[in-house]
Amino acid sequence: MYCENCGSENPEKNNFCKYCGAPLHTLNPAREEQADAEALYEMGENYWEGRNGVSKNYVKAVEYYGKASDLGHIEAIYSLGYCYANGTGVEKDVSKAEKLLTYAIDHGHIQAAAKLGDYYYWGVVFPEDKAKGYRYLKYAADHGDAHSMAIVGRAFLSGIGAYDGWGPARDQELGRQYLERGCEKKDAYALFETGVNYCGGYEGFPKDTERGIRYLRESAELGHSYAQLEYAIKCWNGDGVPKSPMEYAKWMQKSAENGHEEAIIRWAWTRYTGIVDGVRCQNEMEFQECRNILEQGLANGDSFMMNVKDAMDDIHSEEARLGRRLRMEDFYGTPSPQQASGGGCYIATSVYGAYDCPSVWTLRRYRDYDLATTPYGRMFIKIYYKVSPILVRHFGDSRLFKSFFRRRLDKMVIKLKKRGYEDTPYTDYYA
Repeated sequence: MYCENCGSENPEKNNFCKYCGAPLHTLNPAREEQADAEALYEMGENYWEGRNGVSKNYVKAVEYYGKASDLGHIEAIYSLGYCYANGTGVEKDVSKAEKLLTYAIDHGHIQAAAKLGDYYYWGVVFPEDKAKGYRYLKYAADHGDAHSMAIVGRAFLSGIGAYDGWGPARDQELGRQYLERGCEKKDAYALFETGVNYCGGYEGFPKDTERGIRYLRESAELGHSYAQLEYAIKCWNGDGVPKSPMEYAKWMQKSAENGHEEAIIRWAWTRYTGIVDGVRCQNEMEFQECRNILEQGLANGDSFMMNVKDAMDDIHSEEARLGRRLRMEDFYGTPSPQQASGGGCYIATSVYGAYDCPSVWTLRRYRDYDLATTPYGRMFIKIYYKVSPILVRHFGDSRLFKSFFRRRLDKMVIKLKKRGYEDTPYTDYYA
């Protein structure tokens, strides 16, 4: 006997459940079998989730799913199929998984169609079979599954299925409809694909940056690693959103933690170089781990690492000069006495009277966040550091010198602040 309320076994005590106190009912045989199946399934869910007083135990969950399946419980049959497909709580058996999931689909279980379609379409769990996967996904999409809508919509947008002989001909309007329906149901993949297309005006979508950014942000918040990466880059560049290094760091970290390979490399670069104020490696081990990630990305020809290859070449050259690998303090140790006294932004320090003041903080951020990230910018910095000390030494006390540069620097600071460069206290990590 099972309690209908909590799914406990042998709960009877004076016609009440001794575990949860719910009243027990006398059922006719047909209803009793149905209630038993539901109770068995719920007990399986309790073990799967580790709730209602039981510890998480996948083996026990499979046991109860199996008992409920024997009584024809469709949700239990789907759950058991999922377990056999993934080898969770039971030895993996693709043949059994397919039979169970197919049976559930034949009895109207939409999620089973979406799951089996996913397995075949992407070649995970089962050998890749785009045609079979697409048929299941199309069925699930047309019966309300949001994630399937996104995949089917993408297939219509590209038309690659017709070209390869497994799917529909290109129909951008229909593809857009499927994706929009997926967005309405808040599917992360649908939101990502639709957001990218609206931002760029791709695949027949009208260019609508505001809408595209909104969809990307929603997808990122739902945990989609590609959307998190894309949104982070837009925050760095100020592309459709206010330029914000801190927002960039937040979303890049989330994408990396979700396993996106490019984000892992970009996040390592962010912490290694300290290009975002306050975001850096916390110890030497972390610093060297980031360096190893960067070197591996460079060796593998990662596209981002190719963009910063000049900077890596500079690092390698400095190490060759020193005869050792750079350490954390080489990058962002305490500022040298020369820097602390104004050895960084010479002219700005002379004009504003201090190295640590709002306008100079803004200019220093521009130097580190922008100029130092490009070959031409680094060349300008090197020339500036050679020429500006001479100018300051000979003309720094002149009112004409200060007036001339003050007007130009003030205008530059205003423009930089509009672009998102802050004027709050800033520490040089690698001037």
